[in-house]
Amino acid sequence: MKPSRIVPRLIVTSLAIVVSMFYTVPEFQDFRAAKTYYGFPAHRDFQPVAEGLYKIDLPWHLTPFHEENLDLFLIQTAAGWCLSDAGGYDTWLHKHATSLVAAVQRKIGDQPLSYVLLTHGHLDHVGALPLLLPLYPNMKVVIHEAESEHLTGIEGYFYKEDASFQLKALTFLKVLPASEFKMEKDRLLLMKGASGSLDFIGISELTWTHTPGHSPGHVVFHHKSGMLLGGDFADVLESEGKPYLKTMCGRTCDLPTAKQSICAIAKDLDFTTILPYHDSLKKGYTQPELLPLAEAYAGCS
Repeated sequence: MKPSRIVPRLIVTSLAIVVSMFYTVPEFQDFRAAKTYYGFPAHRDFQPVAEGLYKIDLPWHLTPFHEENLDLFLIQTAAGWCLSDAGGYDTWLHKHATSLVAAVQRKIGDQPLSYVLLTHGHLDHVGALPLLLPLYPNMKVVIHEAESEHLTGIEGYFYKEDASFQLKALTFLKVLPASEFKMEKDRLLLMKGASGSLDFIGISELTWTHTPGHSPGHVVFHHKSGMLLGGDFADVLESEGKPYLKTMCGRTCDLPTAKQSICAIAKDLDFTTILPYHDSLKKGYTQPELLPLAEAYAGCS
């Protein structure tokens, strides 16, 4: 075979192998979005969705050609500005965390960011913390007690001793970080129990409910407007123009418990609109809209 034909075939084969690696990482097999990545997102800012509540739709690229839709929230409270979840991390591929921090600064100006409120600690929810913690030295991170050992590095989510070849390869190529995020305990505040308010840190505008399943300490935040910040209680995806629910189930997932939490949210919590972290239609869902989706997926009775 002529060299002129061998080289292109080798290039195509190599690219096929690399792309297949990106889509066959066992640790993230359920985290692949329905969209394909063709370019960087346009400049975006936080937009108001209720009084004192602002949302930014800032896609993140977990691997090349793979877009995850992320919706993050800034909340103005009596205790100062709060960010709900902290997005994806920076790599050479995509400076998502840097874009998020810049958007936060454009919105709050010289005012401090007082708290980051985490629905849970997965890598697409803590990515900007390495930038935010030194930028705002008095800022605290709030997470449920069942999740704290993951955030302080005692227990890993995905980066375990039996990590897959694909995960190791992607960390070697610096497409994924070399390790999971870890932070010091003295910057961490814990929510304890099944539900509660954030009055213990001076925030009266929000309450929270423990909704385990997707991760052990997953919570949802209830804003005074009636909006429910749903995190990853379930992803709302789209097929043939119709929404459906799916629990993205990584190594920390307990699927039966996740479905119980979905039913509890849809049936028992009082809210006007739930705003999932991964919402393919980008509109949120009223309780009447969510209930049939929850019944179809989780079998709520």
